[in-house]
Amino acid sequence: MYANPVLAAMPRLSLPTGEPSGYRVRRAREPAAVSTIEAIVRTLTVLEPEHDFQPVLKPFEVLIDQQIQAMGASQQFASEQVKQNHQLPFSFEYSGGSHRSEGYFPGTASPRASSQGG
Repeated sequence: MYANPVLAAMPRLSLPTGEPSGYRVRRAREPAAVSTIEAIVRTLTVLEPEHDFQPVLKPFEVLIDQQIQAMGASQQFASEQVKQNHQLPFSFEYSGGSHRSEGYFPGTASPRASSQGG
């Protein structure tokens, strides 16, 4: 914006720091960061303080709850697979050009034991 005088000359609105984001699935690095829908609601509240825009966030809150439930269900499923089948869940890591992967190895305690014929 500072490099472009046309943009710098336009009116702008700075939002005051408010409550932390309600998005509980993951956290942003910046404590004041909020989701797009939260920023829209805050902006509308500043521009039209006589209206209540909080109901706009209800679907967002339901989405968050559903995501958290689904994450818990998938973790529960993986745990049940390990207990029932004595299998390891699949995972994949990538780190700077090298990778390590694991999969289901029935009846083994570790992927290394299975891959080495253990």
